[in-house]
Amino acid sequence: MPTITLLSLVDKNLSSPFTVQDLKDKYLAGLPIPDSITNDTLQFFVDASITEIESFLGLKISKQIIEESKDFFRDDWVQWGYVGTTYPVICPLSLLGFLGTVQQITYPTNWLSSKKTSDGKWYSRMIHIVPTANSTASEALIYSGIVPQIGYMGSKNIPNYWRIKYTTGWDKPPLDIINAIGMLSASKVLGVISDALMVGQVRQTVNAQGQTVLTNNGGQFQGMGLGIASKSISLDGLSQSTSSYVNGQTSVWGARLKQYADMLDCSKPGTLMSRLYDNYAALTMGVG
Repeated sequence: MPTITLLSLVDKNLSSPFTVQDLKDKYLAGLPIPDSITNDTLQFFVDASITEIESFLGLKISKQIIEESKDFFRDDWVQWGYVGTTYPVICPLSLLGFLGTVQQITYPTNWLSSKKTSDGKWYSRMIHIVPTANSTASEALIYSGIVPQIGYMGSKNIPNYWRIKYTTGWDKPPLDIINAIGMLSASKVLGVISDALMVGQVRQTVNAQGQTVLTNNGGQFQGMGLGIASKSISLDGLSQSTSSYVNGQTSVWGARLKQYADMLDCSKPGTLMSRLYDNYAALTMGVG
C-alpha cells in the first residue's frame, strides 16, 4: 500500500536541550534544595545558562530556522562562490538577492550546500552555491537586469543584498555543550542554595540520641549546617563560634563550586570552556 510522507518546517524546536531534572540528577546530586528555591527558579538559571553559552560560542543549541540579511562581497563571490552566515548551517533553505526591496535573483534549493562532519557535530558557517550536474544558469530566476556578479554601479560590495534562510542547532546537542550548560547552571544555583540555608530560621535543639543539632525550616543539619560557612551561638552568657573550611573552601559544596569554576574558565587552556571555544567558535568562517 503506498504511503505519503509529509514534511513541514517549524521555526524552532521548543524542547529544551537541558532540563531542571537533569540539573538536579547530574549536577546537584546529593545536595538539599530548600523549598524556597522552586523549579521555576531553577528553570530561570537553566535558561540563562543556555543563553550565555549560545552567546559565548556564537551558535544556537536547539534546532531552529534562521533568517538573516548579509552583505554581498564581489571578491569573495568570484573567488570562492560562498555566502557567509552568522550561525553554523545544518541545512540551507533559500538564498535570494535584493537591491533595496526589489528582488533580483533566487537560487534553486538544490544548488545550495554546506559543509558538515559525519558525526553531526560540526557545521560550516557558510553556504556554497554549486549548480547540479544537469542544471543550467537559466534555472536561477533573474527578476531585473542587475546581476551582482558583474558589480553594481562600480561597487564591489552591496549592503544587505542576500536574504538567507537556513536551519541551525541540534536535535541532540553534543555532550560537551550539555556538560557546560549543567556546570554553569549548577554554579548559579549553589550560591543561592547556600544563601537560602543561611538565612533560614535556625535554632538549637536536642535530638532523641541526646545530640545537640541545628534545625532549619523543619530540616535537620548536623554540626555547621549545609551551606553555612560559620556560626555563633550564645546561651545564658556562654558563647561559641565555629567555622567550616573544607578542602580550602568555605561551605560543604565549596569544592564542587571550585571544580565547576575551573572547568568554565575560558582563559586557561585545556578547560572545558576553552575547548568548546576552540571547537565551535574560534573558526567562525573558512574557505575550502
